[in-house]
Amino acid sequence: MVFEWVVEKCANAKPFSYGQIAFKSKILYTSVNVSTQKGICKLCLKHKNLQDSHFIGRAVYKRLSEPSLKNPHPILITGQQTTQSSLQVRDYVFCSDCEGVFNHGGEAWLYPKIATPSGFELLSIFDIHRPVVRDLDFSVYDGGQIPEIECEKLLHFGAGTFYKAAAHTWHIGGAISTITLGPYKEALRKFVRGEANFPNHMVLMVEIAAKPNPFLGVIPPIRMVQKDFCRYVFYISGILYRLAVGKAIPADTHRISFSSKEWKPIFLRDDVSTDVTHIIKSLSVGSKKSKKLEEFLKTKSPVRP
Repeated sequence: MVFEWVVEKCANAKPFSYGQIAFKSKILYTSVNVSTQKGICKLCLKHKNLQDSHFIGRAVYKRLSEPSLKNPHPILITGQQTTQSSLQVRDYVFCSDCEGVFNHGGEAWLYPKIATPSGFELLSIFDIHRPVVRDLDFSVYDGGQIPEIECEKLLHFGAGTFYKAAAHTWHIGGAISTITLGPYKEALRKFVRGEANFPNHMVLMVEIAAKPNPFLGVIPPIRMVQKDFCRYVFYISGILYRLAVGKAIPADTHRISFSSKEWKPIFLRDDVSTDVTHIIKSLSVGSKKSKKLEEFLKTKSPVRP
């Protein structure tokens, strides 16, 4: 769709601004190509112009690319397909205002801090802070006591990504990615919109790979096996989110939720990469993959092929 603006200004008028560009001319004529479709936004639920929405932000693909490799593109793994390409998962799902909710809510803060071939900024933040609990293979930090951690954004990013997965069926090449939250989806939507507190019958946990060189890739939200309540995981380059949903979640699990009002537990675990490796291998059992990726997934702790 092409929008055209004709702006007439007097010589002594204040600058006219559009986005981050300011103009001070008598007549301004410009054409901007903006790809939209009319429809119901799946966050605000209003009939609006839908943007070409990204499931995982385009910045992630850029940050996870490694130009020195023969195939520089990041890896995306679902239950049906394991791909390494520049293909970005996108569709017309959310309006411009709600895209801003995701972006300002947490994406813009977190994306520069994920693990990349050149380092892991989020992990480095913990170097100068003491954990509240330290064990042999994990440490627990209170994010609320670490000024560099914007807890609201770290929480919103995870919640927002799980909601994206529940609100829409995303097509990834020949595969799809979606989760079902049933009656709990609406409560999560209101939280992401800023209209309600984090849902009572949900627990969101944040784990960070404590060892260097974690798996550089993305596992979109998927459901894991659990008897008493629903459990989902989502991984983005060094950061593992776990979401528990249901009325049967144990009280002990609620106490270690990152949404807790008492504290903001962040787990630094040596085994995050191991857990991710197990998830990758279980997902890739029936998925389509190249021979190179097949060999890569046979390694004990894959990072990047």
